[in-house]
Amino acid sequence: MIGNVFKLVGAKVSAVFSSPSCRAWQTALHAFGTDYKIVNSLLTRTAIIPEQRADFAKELRALLKSIEIVPGSNVVLTGHGSPFKGAGKAALDEDNTRKRRKRLETGFIVLEKKDGRIIAQYKFTSIKKFANALIELPVK
Repeated sequence: MIGNVFKLVGAKVSAVFSSPSCRAWQTALHAFGTDYKIVNSLLTRTAIIPEQRADFAKELRALLKSIEIVPGSNVVLTGHGSPFKGAGKAALDEDNTRKRRKRLETGFIVLEKKDGRIIAQYKFTSIKKFANALIELPVK
């Protein structure tokens, strides 16, 4: 369903990165195909011992900084839980999702890279809410 929704809204995907957790890479595989890369820094914070969390957050930031965004396309990161929760400024420069109270909890996050900054713009609690926000239905 996720892959179909991306196609319906015309969201082009140039790269996919996945946590090594089963549900995450299965999502990457079934939604976007076999061309994805496993990245440990996308693990949810609860899967990492507390002493390693800062290093994982720094590695996640390095990943985000290194990703080349192809104009007119998107990069997908799949994970189980949020790798950003608890990472704070180590991974993101700005988190606007807290300002938009209607889109809280898990689901997925829309990130933007702007002027070298990494900004979390939206959190959607489900693919349904994402689809409802973006799919334009014909009036007639």
